[in-house]
Amino acid sequence: QLASAIRNARLYADMEQNFLSMREISRIKDEFLNNISHELRTPLTVIIGWGELMSYGKLSEKQYQSAVDQINKSSVRLLNLVNSLLDLSKIQKGSLKLDLQEINVNDAIKRAVEDNSIEAATKNVELDTNLSKDLPKIKADLARLQQAIFHLINNAIKFTSSDGLVVVHSEELANEIIISVSDNGIGIDSTALPYIFERFNQADASTTRKYGGVGVGLTLVKKLIEMHGGKIIVESEVGKGSTFSLSLPLSYSNFQSTFKDQ
Repeated sequence: QLASAIRNARLYADMEQNFLSMREISRIKDEFLNNISHELRTPLTVIIGWGELMSYGKLSEKQYQSAVDQINKSSVRLLNLVNSLLDLSKIQKGSLKLDLQEINVNDAIKRAVEDNSIEAATKNVELDTNLSKDLPKIKADLARLQQAIFHLINNAIKFTSSDGLVVVHSEELANEIIISVSDNGIGIDSTALPYIFERFNQADASTTRKYGGVGVGLTLVKKLIEMHGGKIIVESEVGKGSTFSLSLPLSYSNFQSTFKDQ
């Protein structure tokens, strides 16, 4: 009888825990849907609004060019969001494959910096690089590595105020290539740091409205770097900024064993 009571108590505790887990999953899902609705609606509103004004044919040449620029920027924002969600889905299913080539990591960094240059200029954030000139080549997917670095830089710009600074650094250290993206932005609270790489998570839900994003970028970065046999760490202090560091192994054998485990 005592054993039965203990068993029932454990069963009840498990059921209660499952209920709490399901409620938390439901909360995260609802929050994600709210966030993604906002992220889709904002650029779509810009595109539709400017499109209607252009159709009236009453814009000045300067206004017309501004409309084209805003539509292009909003379209790219939508495309990046959709691509990130699709890539995460592929990774979850194990269907995302890497195109491995001998590459110079600095090439991926330079492309990612260039892709973020307009965003940085628009926000008046200085985007600088400090790249080692003697990096050995590694086996990696140039496009996917560029994608990961792009998200880190874009994230840094997003959470850095006007007149702020974002610096991308590369170096070889202890048989690894280190890529770091540092900013002097708002920083991340220490209690939130363990969760920032979780899908659809942001340090504070209110930042979604203020800065944009649905919390998929950092998750995608972590997954892509892990597929390369690397890892990502973050150091941050509220009000002083953050540094995200990627480490990629020089040894192909290290990478190969990690990749097979995906």
